Amino acid sequence: MKVVRTAGLDPDEVIIELTLPALTPSEGEAALERLSLRKGPTALFCVNDTVALGGLERRGITVPHDMAVMGYDDVEFAALLSPSLTAVRQPKHQLGQAAAELLLTDARGDAGHWHQEIVFQPELMVRASTSA
Repeated sequence: MKVVRTAGLDPDEVIIELTLPALTPSEGEAALERLSLRKGPTALFCVNDTVALGGLERRGITVPHDMAVMGYDDVEFAALLSPSLTAVRQPKHQLGQAAAELLLTDARGDAGHWHQEIVFQPELMVRASTSA
């Protein structure tokens, strides 16, 4: 939101948020159908890379010429798509290891255990789906 405001835009006018019942390509495509009722967006930021696959080509939308697309996860095939998908890469190994350690510590009931928040730094992988 901060970036939108810095650009002099009103987030309520330029950002459309859609909730999906499942994080699949078919639900991504269904979300596109709901968007078609509105003024055409110029960019999509999807909850994950799989949703980002949802049906743009079948609607005749050329990425990135007609619409920029970005996913979140950076799954292995994201770089292999045509055009390659811009995505936010999460440190998957670190996330899994930290989650397992926290779960095991909690399950053991270790003395002095406390709940904690761990913040990981994601990485933006800029690829062809968002190029000008």
